[in-house]
This record gives sequence, structure tokens and C-alpha cells, in this order.
Amino acid sequence: MAKEVWNRIALQAKKRLPESQFEMWIKPLSFIKLDDGVVYVTHPNPLAASFIEKEFKGFFEEIVRELQIEGLSVSVLDLSLQNGEELVLKQEALSSEKKQQKTAQFVMSLNPLYTFENFVPTHTNQFAYATSLAVSQNPAKEYNPLYIYGGVGLGKTHLLQSIAHYLLANSKNLVTFYLSAERFMNEMVSSITHKNQQSFREKYRKVDVLILDDVQFVKEKTGTQEELFHTFNALYEGQKQIVISSDCTPSELQGIEDRLRSRFAWGLIAEIQQPDLETKIAILHKKAEGKNITLPDDVALYIASHINSNIRELEGCLTRLMAVSAFKGKPITLSLAEEALQKQFGLTTRLLTIEAIQKHVAAAYKLKPSDLKEKSNKAEIVLPRQIAMYLCKELLKSSLKEIGRKFGGKDHTTVLHSIKKVESKMQGDKGFQQIVEGLKRGLY
Repeated sequence: MAKEVWNRIALQAKKRLPESQFEMWIKPLSFIKLDDGVVYVTHPNPLAASFIEKEFKGFFEEIVRELQIEGLSVSVLDLSLQNGEELVLKQEALSSEKKQQKTAQFVMSLNPLYTFENFVPTHTNQFAYATSLAVSQNPAKEYNPLYIYGGVGLGKTHLLQSIAHYLLANSKNLVTFYLSAERFMNEMVSSITHKNQQSFREKYRKVDVLILDDVQFVKEKTGTQEELFHTFNALYEGQKQIVISSDCTPSELQGIEDRLRSRFAWGLIAEIQQPDLETKIAILHKKAEGKNITLPDDVALYIASHINSNIRELEGCLTRLMAVSAFKGKPITLSLAEEALQKQFGLTTRLLTIEAIQKHVAAAYKLKPSDLKEKSNKAEIVLPRQIAMYLCKELLKSSLKEIGRKFGGKDHTTVLHSIKKVESKMQGDKGFQQIVEGLKRGLY
């Protein structure tokens, strides 16, 4: 009966929206529950869920009024952020050894998009990707524990959930838990409150695979660290697979006991580095492909040039752009991207080009862009010109020939010499390196 209320709302939305908008935003929504006058639904993409919750609020209110359902509202949840909303995915299979049923369980909800197929392997994450896949195919045989670290929004959770998805599909006889370190702590505290600590310990010390996300959360939490220490020992001694993620290496973890940090380093440590411009463009095209969207190269370059490192922000830009395109009934173009993203993400309308870099560097040195194109060997022009050439190669991956042509017809050997001069000076002069990095940041 409760789900029928949502079905009526969804049907009315289908009548009011263009088919493309309905298919993209409303159809993927899944009913969770009706509680205290609120219909709770969720979208498989957390970014889309957040967008719908904000942008469709008034739309759902209009539908509720049309259906004459008083005191009702619609809330779109991002279940990846909800501790109280737990989805437990279960698969039952017969164990060939014990001849008894075992259950593969994922304590926290998995994002259906976070699979190996949707991950974009590049030189910045290839090692972490390959080791995650190896662990999925041979749990506790290849790398144990597997410790993956990197900055916020670079794909750690994507890889950990990819392992969980793979095991769910291919190793149904294994008991596998995926959860955040925060969730682990909350469950431990709850077990103390309800005096069922033994049940909590048995739950996590008898699994086949434990996947723990964001372990840095337990810093300064001595009780949780004590429990995690004994859980780790029990699983490791039982030759069970452990996968951990963090924002830094084990040795850099602050507020974590030495005995835990040393154990985290027993196995294999894999880093996910910040993506370069080329990687960000590849990720955008992969995300667009997964959404059946054609993303022009200049639009991908525009977005990638303005998002410094965070992959989640890249996906947020793409989601926003898709929404504006659908609402306005316009194809995705550079002008539409500038209009849609400038205010939302604080982006400038400047596309990162060789000309834009020339203008930026010239202004920093109180020169005119045309000065950088002159055949001048004056020191006050040579150094800025070399820096500008370096930035063109570093940020745009432009060819030496193209850079030379845009700098007054310089020979490609001259361009290469300029780039190497800047690279050499940056290695030996920290002050100069900071100047170049500051110019680079100013372009975003």
C-alpha cells in the first residue's frame, strides 16, 4: 500500500516530464519506505540523488498537490551517507567443504556503479586497480592485507566496492563484509550498550573477507582500535582476506597505535595518485559513456581544466551538465557547459588554451601576451616565455610543434629546451618551483 503511493507519484511525473528526463532522473528511483508523511526513495547514483533532492523538490510538491494527498512529501536519500538506512545484500550458496549454507553479506549498501567495469585504469591508479582485481579473484592468496591509500575523491571507495561486487557475483560461498571504519565503531559502541559484545566479535572475526573503508576515522579511538586489533589478528591468522583504505600510508596515520599501523603494512600497499589532465578527460568520457551521453572533447577539456583533482567533483559537474541539458532540451556544448557550471562550481568561463596560459603568465610578469611571441632574448621575457611553454606542455599536453607555432613560430627544439630549463630549475630551486606551481593553480 505504501509503495503504491510512490507509484502514483512516479506515474504522474512520467506524464509531466519529457521522456528523456523521466528515464534519467525518475525511473531509476527506488522506493524505500513511507514514514510519518514522507516518501523515502533513493537513486543508485549518490550525486544524482543529491541533485534530485534539491532540484526536484518543488516538482514533487506540485505532483502531491495534483494528486490531492495532504501532508505528504518526497525525500531522495543518498544511502551511502545514511547510517540508519542499511541495505544488506545476501547471496546463499552451498559450501563444498562444509556442505552447509553460507551467506555473503555487505553490511553497508553498495553503489551499483562502483564496479571494475566502470573504473578507469590509468597510470595514476593502475597498480591499485590491478591489485584489487587480483585480490577479488584470489582472496587471501595474493596480497593480504591489501592497503589502498590516496586523497579524497580519487576512487578508493570505488575500488573497495568493486571488490565487494566481484565477490558477490563470483564467490557466493564467501562471507564478505564491506563497511566504513565509522560503521565498525558505531556497531562496537552499540554492542557495549546492549551488552552483546561477544556477538559483535563473532560477527566480524568469522568472515572470509573484511573490507574496511576510511580506517583513519578510528584515530584517537582507543576502544575501537583495541577491537580492530584483535579482529585483524583473528582474520589474518585464519588466512582470511583483509582490505583497508585510508587517506595516507600506514606510517603516516596519526593517532593510531603502532601495533595496528605495523599490521596494516604487513601486506601490499597501493597508492592512488591525483589524476592529471589527460586522466580526468578519460574519466569524464567513461562516465558519459556509462550514461549514454555524447560528451564533446572541448567540454571534457573545459571541465577537466577547472577541477583540480577530485573525481567526485568531475562526476558532479557531469551530472549537473546533463540535468541542464535535459531541462532546456539543448545538446551539450561548450557554451552550455559554461552557463551550467560557472555558478554552480565557481568556474570561470575561460577555456584553458595556449592563449589563456600566455595571457595568464604575461599578466603575472607585467608583460603583454604578444611579448612572449617576440624574438627577444631579454631576461625579463625569456623566463616567462619558458614558463608559459612548460605550462602548455604540462597542462594541455600540446605538441612541441603546436606550442612553437603559438609562440611566434619557434622551432620545436627551442620549445623542448625551454621546457627542460624550467624542469631543471624547479628541481634545484624550491622558490622557483613555488612560483610555477602558483601560476598553475591560478589557471584553475
